[in-house]
Amino acid sequence: MQKSSIKDIRYEFFDLVFGDEDGLICIATSHKIRGRDSFKRFFFEWPRESANMLAFIEQKEKHHNVWFAVTMFDRREAKKEYARPTRIVWADLDSCDPETVDPPPPIIMVSSPGRYQALWTLDGYVDPQIAEDYSRRIAYKYHDNGADVSGWDIGQLLRVPFTRNFKAEYQEAGDVYPTVELTRILTGMEAPVEIFEGVEKPTDVPEAVKFDVDMPADDILPDVPETIRKYIGLMEDAPAFMSRMEDDPDDEADWSSLMWNLINMCFECGMDELETFACCRVSKVNKYRRDNRPERHLWLEVLKVKQRFQRIAEYQHEAVSFTMPGIYDEAEDDNFTYIDMYREWGMKRTDAPPQYHDLFAFMLLSAILSANLKLETTYGTVRPNLWGMVLGESTLARKTTSMRMCEEVIANIDVDIFAASEGSVEGIISFLANRPHQVSLMTRDELAGYFNQISRKDYLQGTKELFAQLYDVPRIFRRTLKKQTYTVEEPIFMVMGAGIRDEVYHSLDESAITSGFLPRFLIVCGDTKLEAVKPLGPPLQEIQDGSNPVIAHAQHLYNTYHRNGQVKLTGGGTEVTVDRPIVVDVQLTPEAWTEFSRIDAIMRESSYHSALSHVMLPTMQRLSMSLLKMAMLIAASRSEPDEDVISAEKRDIVSAAKYVQDWGQYSIEACMNVGKGLNERSLSKAHRYIKRHSGVSRGQFMRDNHLMKREADDYIQTLIERGHIRIDRIGKATHYIAID
Repeated sequence: MQKSSIKDIRYEFFDLVFGDEDGLICIATSHKIRGRDSFKRFFFEWPRESANMLAFIEQKEKHHNVWFAVTMFDRREAKKEYARPTRIVWADLDSCDPETVDPPPPIIMVSSPGRYQALWTLDGYVDPQIAEDYSRRIAYKYHDNGADVSGWDIGQLLRVPFTRNFKAEYQEAGDVYPTVELTRILTGMEAPVEIFEGVEKPTDVPEAVKFDVDMPADDILPDVPETIRKYIGLMEDAPAFMSRMEDDPDDEADWSSLMWNLINMCFECGMDELETFACCRVSKVNKYRRDNRPERHLWLEVLKVKQRFQRIAEYQHEAVSFTMPGIYDEAEDDNFTYIDMYREWGMKRTDAPPQYHDLFAFMLLSAILSANLKLETTYGTVRPNLWGMVLGESTLARKTTSMRMCEEVIANIDVDIFAASEGSVEGIISFLANRPHQVSLMTRDELAGYFNQISRKDYLQGTKELFAQLYDVPRIFRRTLKKQTYTVEEPIFMVMGAGIRDEVYHSLDESAITSGFLPRFLIVCGDTKLEAVKPLGPPLQEIQDGSNPVIAHAQHLYNTYHRNGQVKLTGGGTEVTVDRPIVVDVQLTPEAWTEFSRIDAIMRESSYHSALSHVMLPTMQRLSMSLLKMAMLIAASRSEPDEDVISAEKRDIVSAAKYVQDWGQYSIEACMNVGKGLNERSLSKAHRYIKRHSGVSRGQFMRDNHLMKREADDYIQTLIERGHIRIDRIGKATHYIAID
């Protein structure tokens, strides 16, 4: 069999096993001589990296055992909690003849002479725990025939077809290694779930491997209409909830998303698992009833969402004790920078919080300089492209106003930099493909809506993962979409946006943190007090006549750094001269590297030892990298290149640390609030109000937050018990004082 045909059949095999769902395929290898000591796992995005995966297998199979995990994963970790829904059932039949197995497996592999592995494809995707249960049933049913009862778990590894089996026993037999044969691969043989539901559950199994989801009896389930009446007033989006309960989905609707969304709605408003299950089983979006699936599948999904909410509650409880570590020494900072100049200008024009202007000053510098600045480090090249978002409570916060100011300056310098504020993954990549080595800036003044779209709309699936890849400015970015391959050289991608704080938090879940998507943003929160609002008036003279030094200096920086030149590229024995942007090297002084290393160590160690290290560590690491990028921009804004080199000094690191010190707590707050239910978000909102108006009277607190007596009592008592506020009584009046 020719290599090309082997690769084609392998692709057909993986396509049959994993289908058109996105996920991470785990490929494991071990060297034929070093054995277990060389065991490693590698992850490939399916189907985007299918060609890379097949090439990797072809490279490794010469001297390695090569396996694949039977389920795909959400993260680059082969753990059960990250396993994705699957449509296959598997069995390591070992010496059991597959022809004696019922149902007959449509995929059969011979891993070595007389040893078999089998796969079945289902007629739909099921929870990985359900697939594991079916695999367990097959294994124990045919155990007496030779099936391996240790080969049914979610993380099971099976050998890749046409690779060789390098077991030690074959070395001892004269280095004759058998090839893994694919003796049967039948398409169109999807098995209904009911077939595996009918396979008898094993009874003589160790307690540790039993799988029994105890279904609640009908007589203990609450009455659905009564449950809805109890909670409908606590629903954040009651019409959407009722629509999922009563309206038939459209023909093109994503039933899985509707079901998942409904379960989350139930838990968010305070329902327990029994109330949630009772509502979901009679809802119009019950995909399990539509597909004639057992109700235990729905019950298992409800329990999984419950576990998720429990984890979020633990995160929020533990995160209260985590605060931004001290990294900034004010005594060493006497540096007046372009950021200070921009802030003063912004405060003349608007009544937005000053920290908004600080962030947008950095975004402006990043937009006009990132294509022409780089810093070489031990971990690769750093470009100072930043992502930033400003969050506030209402229109008075002037989120959009302050962002528009920044956009105006950028547009006057380089209007082509702006990408569409909405678009599919294909649209974004095609835009970037036309701007190699250049900055592309996406802006959005209502981030919550966009985050909701990229989480729910099919044509936007994979947007967060795409953005995360682009943030690091890959040397070559290649993506195949709809049979067309896009290749982008050094896409310098930026995102800038604004939104209402609670809505943005609600639009994301904890995976936005652990995946690194949210930590890539510099987050700034703020609100404008009513008494600080400026009246509408004529524009400032300096804006009308263009004499503003902020705009003039930005244009000067662009003209100074934004230069193209001819670069010689060599490869394959030839030399080619091409037009490329001249990139200025930022070189940190030894004192600057020492200061950055000190700050980076503080941030890393504080998050590593936190109870929330898996959340805080990626957040602090990204903040540390943002600090380095900000220092590069500060250095570039105060100097001009000398032979295409500029020096970043300790003072630039210290100045950047000031902003990260102030803004870091906003990122921590985001980690604490992402995914919270309605009640918890309302409590956080009440806490923030008291922090801003410490000493507020009870009456004013209730009026401003539109609270009834019982609601106010609940919030105040909870905040007191958590140690966030205390009560002062002056005469007969009650006042609330913020403690933290």
